[in-house]
Amino acid sequence: MSTTVTTAAALLVERGALAADLVVDIISVVADQLDGWAADGLVYGTVQPDRITVLLNVEALVEARLTGFPSPPEVLSPTMLMANARYLAPELLSGNDFTTGADTYSLACTAFELLRGSVSFAGGTVAEMLARASRGVLPAADLPGDLGVVLATALAPDPCDRYESAGAFSAALRRAVCDRHAPG
Repeated sequence: MSTTVTTAAALLVERGALAADLVVDIISVVADQLDGWAADGLVYGTVQPDRITVLLNVEALVEARLTGFPSPPEVLSPTMLMANARYLAPELLSGNDFTTGADTYSLACTAFELLRGSVSFAGGTVAEMLARASRGVLPAADLPGDLGVVLATALAPDPCDRYESAGAFSAALRRAVCDRHAPG
């Protein structure tokens, strides 16, 4: 069998929106990695498709890993701010501390992008995009079942309104995808 090593970003370029089952598998593995780091008091800050290395065997996920570990000052530098804006939790732009809520938020941005083939809160200038994100105004999503609700919760502007961990978000995402496939 043939295996391929790539990034989630390269998969998006190659395929467009990814199959929901593959997205859930990728997000689950990354969530486990984030929760492991969180247990050690570490926050990643800006999960994004180009930082997720993926190993595929035909169409099945074999492994996924976040690469690099940006420091908070690096993430918020003027140059990196423009590059990371699509994945930054609103509270980080207000000068609040990096918390695991920021990881859950950026993981949800990544999940949205992998599922839709476009970024959450997209369109217009960076300032307009950040304003929509700070209000929690998702683009009209054509996501079936509870996927839209799960993503809206994980992308809530207030970290207290998000899932308590990346793993909790990942579990809710998996349930929403499984419920969508359930006969009924």
